[in-house]
Amino acid sequence: MNRLMESQDLLREVMTESIGIYMSKEPNPKFGDSWRDLSIWQLIQHLAHEVEEIKRSDTEDRQYHNALDSIVLAAMIAARVRLGLKKD
Repeated sequence: MNRLMESQDLLREVMTESIGIYMSKEPNPKFGDSWRDLSIWQLIQHLAHEVEEIKRSDTEDRQYHNALDSIVLAAMIAARVRLGLKKD
């Protein structure tokens, strides 16, 4: 397998793992899809917090988990933008 294909596979795997973490929290009433009720700016602030958590993480495991949370937050931001576009 060439490097480009390997890189694409790795990114897909990480994105899948990231959405899996989010989906495992969805049944909890505290989480659900409450991100849809937040503004884009609130989601961006949360993403900025997660990036700071990545920087402060003292283990690679913690860093990885925070990075996965960041991926989901970035996807939520994109989805909120998409929802706004559909209103036009």
